[in-house]
Amino acid sequence: MKTEQLEALRKAWYQRTDVLYQIIEKSKYRETTFIRVGVAHRCIKANAMRYMVSNFNRYHFLKEEFNLYHSLAHYPDLPMFSFNRFDKKPEMEKFNKEYINYMTGFDLMIDIDNPDLSLAYSSAYKTKEILDRYEIPYWLMFSGNKGFHFGVDYEDFPKEIKGLGFVSIAKLFKEFAERLKFIENIPDIDLSVFDLRRVAKTPYSVVYPFYFIARPLSDEQFKDFKLIDCTIKHMMRGESISDMRMNGVKKRTGKIGGIKQMFDYYMENGTN
Repeated sequence: MKTEQLEALRKAWYQRTDVLYQIIEKSKYRETTFIRVGVAHRCIKANAMRYMVSNFNRYHFLKEEFNLYHSLAHYPDLPMFSFNRFDKKPEMEKFNKEYINYMTGFDLMIDIDNPDLSLAYSSAYKTKEILDRYEIPYWLMFSGNKGFHFGVDYEDFPKEIKGLGFVSIAKLFKEFAERLKFIENIPDIDLSVFDLRRVAKTPYSVVYPFYFIARPLSDEQFKDFKLIDCTIKHMMRGESISDMRMNGVKKRTGKIGGIKQMFDYYMENGTN
């Protein structure tokens, strides 16, 4: 398909209110970020559809090759920054120094990344088996490019972890991922994603350079994963739109205690 056809599909995708609703559900009370080669627009507040559309227009999102991200940190009181770029710069600099004072949560993301998608799938398969074993309430998404993301929302962590403080939580997440990677021989876990300002691809966004959708996957969809099912054209079909509307990010049911059991095993035992 030609680039102009793909761009037309991308524009049509982002103009759907049901798509924007799902995107905002994951962006709400986060820091939304637009990134393209050489440019990153951070500190965007998009808690409602009108704010998202306004920022799409402001930054020419639909006219340029931007990918859409959301922060792993939660910011219910994220400030509204000035539209004037000269005023916004010092406002952002101030926020970058004080951001932790605005945080109310920090999600775990396990990022599986490999240019060979078949190898990334194998690593994701192993990771999924472990999360399922401990009955973790996670959600799983094709990243839209060369891997898969597993997300565990802060709200699903037990109070013992929430009480650590965000700097210690980020350190715990990284140490857990390091041990998981080497103990279980999962080579494609990315260990660079655990700083508190980290952003992640937003579910149901269109991802450059291949125009795939960052698509949340059910167990069955992951088992039968095919790239063609993550194209915009496929996702525009009625059954895919209905699946998106009904199931959102497809979070698994689980138990909060399972998260602590999993962390305790990998952090304390350190061996199979």
